[in-house]
Amino acid sequence: MVKKKFECSEEEINSREDSAARKRPHRVLLEEDITSMLQDDDDSEDGLDFDDDSLADPDFSPELETFEDNTSTLDIDVDSIIETLESNHESSVPSPPSAETASHGPLPSSAQSNQSNKTATKPTKLNLRWKKKSLQVNSEQLRFKGNMNLGTELLELETPIQFFFYLFPQELIKMISEETNLYQVQNDPNSTFRVTEIDIRQFMGVVYLMSLIRLPRVTNHWNPILGTPIIQDTMPLNKFEKVRQTLHFNDNSKNLPRNDPGYDRIFKIRPVVESLNAAYKKVPLEEHLCVDEQMCSTKARNVLKRYNPQKPHKWGYKIYVLSGVSGYAYKTEIETGKENITLPEEPDLGAASNVVMRLARLIPRHQNYQLYFDNYFTSLRLLEYLAKEGIHSLGTIRRNRIPDCKLQPEKILLKKPRGHSEEYVADVNGTDISNVAWKDNKIVTLVSTFAGIQPETDVRRWDKQNSSALQTVAELADKINDISSPTQQAVYAASEAPGTVSDIEMLVKRVDELAKQHKATPHFSQIVCVTPAQLGYLHLIRFSAHIGQCPT
Repeated sequence: MVKKKFECSEEEINSREDSAARKRPHRVLLEEDITSMLQDDDDSEDGLDFDDDSLADPDFSPELETFEDNTSTLDIDVDSIIETLESNHESSVPSPPSAETASHGPLPSSAQSNQSNKTATKPTKLNLRWKKKSLQVNSEQLRFKGNMNLGTELLELETPIQFFFYLFPQELIKMISEETNLYQVQNDPNSTFRVTEIDIRQFMGVVYLMSLIRLPRVTNHWNPILGTPIIQDTMPLNKFEKVRQTLHFNDNSKNLPRNDPGYDRIFKIRPVVESLNAAYKKVPLEEHLCVDEQMCSTKARNVLKRYNPQKPHKWGYKIYVLSGVSGYAYKTEIETGKENITLPEEPDLGAASNVVMRLARLIPRHQNYQLYFDNYFTSLRLLEYLAKEGIHSLGTIRRNRIPDCKLQPEKILLKKPRGHSEEYVADVNGTDISNVAWKDNKIVTLVSTFAGIQPETDVRRWDKQNSSALQTVAELADKINDISSPTQQAVYAASEAPGTVSDIEMLVKRVDELAKQHKATPHFSQIVCVTPAQLGYLHLIRFSAHIGQCPT
């Protein structure tokens, strides 16, 4: 019989060996095997023929003896020698010009400022000496010097709708109608649908009324049985849907691509935001101001949506607001992640503190305005910057933002009686800053440049130990105790001044209907309707009564 010779390729042989190796049972490595592998240094890991030990000098033997430090007996200033050598080296070796500067000449001022911001180092750590004393500020340093007189235009406003159109002018409504028609032409040149300024005003009124009259669906307002007659008489359903579909505030053809460095994430509503901020400035600032964040709830999928577990609406668009005691918003800033830009004359205090610095540009300098903010924004360098600009500030602060903090630990302070307080004062680059810890239900830690423990007042606080959930309202009222605890000026100012952004947020919850209707922009109704019409007019009444001026 003739035996046939079979030839196998190299790949088939390797595959068979791999399959056979997979079928073999795995052997457990013993300790002897591991030791032998570690001692086997025939092949080095880096592919060289020698190891690191073979490079050592075999004739070298270190002399192990004690060395005596004789430098203490010599009168030599080592620091001055190092500084002299460094200065000589810097002066002898010129810095070579960059390729960009050599090819294009000197950079413009804007580019130089941007380049300096990118290469700016973090500020050095503060080394503070906290002293146990009270912050002393005289009455002249606290005297308010700002302008609180209302203009004649504000005093002539009689109704909320007049105040609304005072802040939301006819020019802005005309711009919205033009941009809406432009988008309609760009989208469908053959369409004959056009929007007038009256249509925009009617649309805004319908949306605002829908937020007050809640129905399961928007179309239910045109239902003959469940509908709202005033909405049906104002605008037909088909026209309302068409306006909602084409509503625009900016020219899409001018929008930059997403990968462009100058891309604006709120380009589509940028004209409205800038127009409103310019209009809010028409109302004079109050003495007590507050910076806080506001969440506009939404279920839309958008890169601007943020999550804050401490807010009632945890998902939404974040808006930073500068407001007064009345709740009137003087300036708003929608967080996009790209607004952390400082001016050349401003320090870089970090993303959170820079928000306060940007919003405080509206506040006149050296007029003794009082600005409040919470522990998200507060830092000692922020208080130092505001004090040098002539703005008093106060805010709650986190313990880890206080260098060399001398306050007792919170575990010890919680054992103290309710109302216990302590204060330390430190000099931060020429600015006295007070650090106060006050025990209420929790430990409240504050820093301020104008308020400390003195003077002390009594406050009425709720006592949980003497109350019950089953008691009536009248019985609970009898359980409110007059706790004669020394409440500091700092705590009183922090609790009394900012009513502010919470009032805005409370009203915004009632005007969120358009968030479900228009998915291209964040809360058009919240931005343009609530604050000017309601809080603005209420602020006008309260503010004018406070300064002795009454609207007609």
